[in-house]
Amino acid sequence: MNPQQIIAKIKSYPLACGLVLAAILLAGWAYYRSGSLEDLRGELDTVLAQNDQSNKNVTEGNNFKEQLDQLTAAVARYKPGLINPSANIPNQQYFYDFENSGVLIVDLGEVSSVAGKDEPSITTFKLNASGTWDNMISFVNALQSGSHYLRFSQFDIAKAPQSRSTAGVAQPVSVSLLLEVLGQ
Repeated sequence: MNPQQIIAKIKSYPLACGLVLAAILLAGWAYYRSGSLEDLRGELDTVLAQNDQSNKNVTEGNNFKEQLDQLTAAVARYKPGLINPSANIPNQQYFYDFENSGVLIVDLGEVSSVAGKDEPSITTFKLNASGTWDNMISFVNALQSGSHYLRFSQFDIAKAPQSRSTAGVAQPVSVSLLLEVLGQ
């Protein structure tokens, strides 16, 4: 078949040839577009997840007053356990109040204070104490169960130097603590 015969057939059957050409174009378009179908499914999943989260937020928002009351009560319950980072003397006195007859705080100082914008501050204290093992255990337990929220970030313990050996007498120990205390 030569080109003139092909053109003659196209002219004699224009509708059929146009439909064949349209089918070829649609098949090509569908082939190249098939990759974006997966993208559209991914977008649909994202939109559905956002919709589910919005619905959950609306449902939870119905209980907003009760939740706000619970949060306010929690703040009132935890607020007394937070220190005021700028009150140096009361903060240090808090630790000295745990001294008992067997434990002596040798050195106490505030190392740093990091204040968060929307979060509680963290004040770090370095504390050196000495005493017998049993009294030191009581001292550490009293710190842990005290009214302020704190954690030990460093804990070093060593046998205190002694000039002579005494049999049956509790040996003194020296403790160095780095404490992080939660503040307002």
